[in-house]
Amino acid sequence: MESSVWIDDNELQALGLTVMLDSSEPMLPSFRTNTMTVPGRHGAYDFGAYMDVRQFDLNCAFKRQSYTDLKAQIRQFVRLFVDDYGRPKTVKLRFGDEPDKYYNVKVGGGVPVERLANLGFFTLPLIAHDPMAKFIVPSNDIVMGSDVPILSDVMWETGFSGRRITMPSTFIITNEGNTSVNFSFVLEGRGDNVSITIGNQVMSLGSLSGETIQLNGDSLILTENGVSNLSRMSGQFLKLLPGRNIVRISGIGLNIMMSENITYRYV
Repeated sequence: MESSVWIDDNELQALGLTVMLDSSEPMLPSFRTNTMTVPGRHGAYDFGAYMDVRQFDLNCAFKRQSYTDLKAQIRQFVRLFVDDYGRPKTVKLRFGDEPDKYYNVKVGGGVPVERLANLGFFTLPLIAHDPMAKFIVPSNDIVMGSDVPILSDVMWETGFSGRRITMPSTFIITNEGNTSVNFSFVLEGRGDNVSITIGNQVMSLGSLSGETIQLNGDSLILTENGVSNLSRMSGQFLKLLPGRNIVRISGIGLNIMMSENITYRYV
């Protein structure tokens, strides 16, 4: 039997299912390669590659019961994966051997059930269109007492990242994941020609006079006082590489509060 498996906050084993050890959890998804062949030349030019979707195939079995009860349990189970209109919905998939990380997945197609000796055997295909795993909570929620497994390999107390900046400053932000993430932050206060620099990446926010700027790097949405306003920024969305990142805030007459809220990602 496989270790615990959760769909959202529902443990499949607690719902009366067994997940088999021969389930498929790929080490890496397949890749989409970008190449171009040129007549008269050997091989091809390699323009890099991107990860494709990640496919999970969970081999499961419903517990022994009457076929009438089995049919009722199947109908209850499929409601985990469809919305009120009968369309597939995105759910969080977690495994018991790594409970602090999850994938956003959808059911990947038909799921035939083989009824044998009052058991129901089936293979549940799940597709993560974003092939990266995510940490269970964003960095601003990692504080003592939060719902984070104690063995998680992350820096604690990152939820207290708020810092007041009254002059051009440089500080360190650590990306605890093993792949780059888009920088997400909340910034409030005053200053002229405010800009944020990470390596050779620069984002300019212009002049602030008390506004609250919130950037969601995952969805690439910037709001000003709660209203979407992408024109507030110029330059580029900022990425944090795995490990320590040097972040510089510059501007004139600075008096701002800034905190980050990063969701770590894993290959």
